[in-house]
Amino acid sequence: MFMTNPLNERTRDQSLKKAEQAIEAFNIIGCDALNVGDNDLAEGKEYLLKRAEESNFPFISANLIDTASGKPLFEPYMIKEVDGLRVGIFGLVTHRAKLDNPDLLIDDPFETAKRVVSELKEKCDLVIALTHLGVNDDKKLAQQVPGINIIVGGHSSAKLETPLRVNDTIILQAYLQGRYLGRLDLTIRNGSLDFFDAMSVSIPQNILDPEGGQATAGVSDVSQEQEQNAERSQYINTLVIMDGNVEDDPEVQELVDEYKKARTEILRARAKAAAEKK
Repeated sequence: MFMTNPLNERTRDQSLKKAEQAIEAFNIIGCDALNVGDNDLAEGKEYLLKRAEESNFPFISANLIDTASGKPLFEPYMIKEVDGLRVGIFGLVTHRAKLDNPDLLIDDPFETAKRVVSELKEKCDLVIALTHLGVNDDKKLAQQVPGINIIVGGHSSAKLETPLRVNDTIILQAYLQGRYLGRLDLTIRNGSLDFFDAMSVSIPQNILDPEGGQATAGVSDVSQEQEQNAERSQYINTLVIMDGNVEDDPEVQELVDEYKKARTEILRARAKAAAEKK
């Protein structure tokens, strides 16, 4: 479970409350890693470090630099073993962010990725980039930096039901505001990371009987393709809509209700203050 989108909203007081409760919610849900987004930088370094301390999961970012030390503010990557597979996960934030903070700077994400991926390929079997760059820069990243197997992106709020493929890199993005949960299932066979999209395989219409729906020709070709694919590594991408059919977790729902109550109080206080100024 990864988060690549920023924690904050537009207005400061609501944003701070929501950021605090978002961390609590992610702790309950169980995140493996969170990549820092540009809006997360609005309150500065110390605030971000405080939120990171409250989390039960690592904040990662390879190109967000602490100017005091000249090093990344957070760990640039993490390595997690999954079913015997060593998975390297690193984070990138967009260099196009408006950063008005002398404590932080953002290195070029593409040059940073080249260095990090080179290091991870020596230690890992699979490399995942958590990015807050946007789809266009995700594609540029895949073109310029070989060795990234999967990019889980954010920033541009794209709804990629069918993942993009650039060279050997799978690019994912699951829309915005938690409306969808992105799920990628990988099946690795014979240690190969040359994946094919299992959802792209279908029986051509021209070999079906229009009346009975029975195959009339070309069956051997389809069977041969299925046999070949049975030996290949594959992926299945699913966007799960988070609507009323998904049961609410009671602990997370309690946080949501608490936020709504706090938000109402904030808006009332703001309206009262505005009225008193008139």
